[in-house]
Amino acid sequence: MDERLERFRACIARVNPAGKPKEDIDRGLYIEPPGTGVGRQLAARIQLAPLRPRVVVGGIGTGKTTEMLIAAAEISRGDTLGIYVDVSLRHRIDKPRSGVLLALAALEVASRIPESSVDANVQRQKEYLNEWANGYFDYGDEPPDQYEPPFIDGVLSSPDSPLPHAMAVQVERLKGFQALVGVPRVVMLFDSLDRISDLKSLHRLLYDDLRALALAGIGCVIVAPSRTLYAENREILDMFEGIHVQPALDVERDAIARRFLEQLLAARLAPDFAAPEEIAAITLASGGILRDAVSLAQLAVENAFAAGRDALLSDDVVVAVEQFGHQFVTGLRAPELEKLRRIDAFVPVDDSDFALLRSRRIVEYSGVPSRYAVHPTLRPILKKMAGPT
Repeated sequence: MDERLERFRACIARVNPAGKPKEDIDRGLYIEPPGTGVGRQLAARIQLAPLRPRVVVGGIGTGKTTEMLIAAAEISRGDTLGIYVDVSLRHRIDKPRSGVLLALAALEVASRIPESSVDANVQRQKEYLNEWANGYFDYGDEPPDQYEPPFIDGVLSSPDSPLPHAMAVQVERLKGFQALVGVPRVVMLFDSLDRISDLKSLHRLLYDDLRALALAGIGCVIVAPSRTLYAENREILDMFEGIHVQPALDVERDAIARRFLEQLLAARLAPDFAAPEEIAAITLASGGILRDAVSLAQLAVENAFAAGRDALLSDDVVVAVEQFGHQFVTGLRAPELEKLRRIDAFVPVDDSDFALLRSRRIVEYSGVPSRYAVHPTLRPILKKMAGPT
């Protein structure tokens, strides 16, 4: 067996940006962030008030999924069951609709009912739920859960319209399932809703589902798009009682943040793979975005292997930074290039600005006011494109 090949394969597996955060945590690759991480902060507040709806907001690749998993594990140490669900693995994110979160919550709780508690009636209720959630072949006899009697509008329009009949039925069913699970409280943590680009669709999904979960006595945490933090989109955040921000790390100006990210990379790159100088270079080039740091490390390891080396050299990192930066250039139009060049005056106000943030061409750092910077791997390319001054 080629020992060098196996050694590099093992390293590549540890610096896989597409890896599953749960597996990384189980393998001991999770490093506690500076201070108290969002996950533990979230868990502490949920333990105090489990039914308050909460939202986690942050840019792509900042570690929101990892912190949600940490929160779910911490919550479940006490008398509350925390259930993490990646919505994108169970439902098409491009088709948000009322009832999705309620269905996922009910399915998850139902799956945790002990076999000893599943009699014929409970089994029938689980089957009705599955039909409502996943669909069924209609052979003519309409299930009672699907029947919604006609409603004659009155003069007044209630600001809190009643839940659709089918959802109201599932709320009662969910209450029964939770009682059979045998835990006092359940909190659902829904990930990947930050991938929904149409905020009106997200609002429609949340409007009924948050009310339904509250009526069922189920706590709820979701991950929302970072653009909901801005004034014109605040109606979504106003639906929640706790807002938790997971920012990019300002590794250029914050020594503690820089040291944390270096420790994270060191845990994934064995000491004989990368010297502190290479790890420091990758950290700065990542812009403080965890996923980008791991991606850059992976590229550098691939470059070292392709060059026939046994460990990273600075040249491997330099080439990785250039490779990574080129992905940000594709598709850039003249107005966007101008915004990147005038980064000191950047303030996100329209869809094109938010697209620059979503794509990580521009990185936002928390503060008062927020600081915006062009992604470090893109800066040298923009300088070359500008030509000699």
